[in-house]
Amino acid sequence: MPRSQLLKIVVSRIALAILMFMMFFFLPAGTWNYWQAWVYMGLLLTPMFFALAYFLKKDPELLERRMRMREQRSEQRKLIKFSSVFFVLAYILPGFDRRFGWSNMALGIVIAADLCIVLGHLVVFRVMQINSFASRVIEIANEQKVIDTDLYAIVRHPMYVGAILLYCASPLALGSYWAAIPGLAIIPVLVARILDEEAALEKDLPGYLEYKKKNKVPPDSRYLVKELMTKKERPCDFSQGRSFYSYKVALIGETYFPVFVERIAFSNAFCSARLASILR
Repeated sequence: MPRSQLLKIVVSRIALAILMFMMFFFLPAGTWNYWQAWVYMGLLLTPMFFALAYFLKKDPELLERRMRMREQRSEQRKLIKFSSVFFVLAYILPGFDRRFGWSNMALGIVIAADLCIVLGHLVVFRVMQINSFASRVIEIANEQKVIDTDLYAIVRHPMYVGAILLYCASPLALGSYWAAIPGLAIIPVLVARILDEEAALEKDLPGYLEYKKKNKVPPDSRYLVKELMTKKERPCDFSQGRSFYSYKVALIGETYFPVFVERIAFSNAFCSARLASILR
């Protein structure tokens, strides 16, 4: 695709995103006097324009891949449709929160959330720097190879780590505690997407199975679900409630979760696997 045409597509998408976010934030708020939203949009758009200029020069093929929106896998399409409900709620509720004063959030929390937004953008940007095949949709190119260095040496899906940071921090950056509920609900959907993506990578990307054995962050969610549902010491009894769950968290956590990212993956593994099975 010619760079001029690619530039037009990217700029039009950014312009549409600006219009969409202004409708999400300021219409429910009923005022332009919503400084958290203005700061958030600045933190969101500034890296976008920087990344556009950088990759248009360094890696236009990556930008072209990032413009693809149509998922080929039916499981991914179902998950995206399902998550759109939580996405819309997470971005509309802060405006109503601003209008009706539901949350009285300390300035320090908003600033901390803004810093997480910046960190999430840095993670996403770095992933795109080191992985030219970081498409928005799941696809395996003929010349694609497994990347096991840099961020990929720490976690198998660093792009999702950046996305989780953005989704979790956005409601707080917009000054709303209530919007954090649908914001956090997006995480199990993202982990369900990882489960389906890993199935595709294991099947079609040479060397991915070996990489997965070497890098166990996040752990295989299928194993985690099995561990949660079984217990050798005594039969699984959900009536035991918190004590049983706490035992499993400690058992698996000590073995598989020495870092923060692993804990994020584990906390959502069970519900994500169930969600994926329901939507199939």
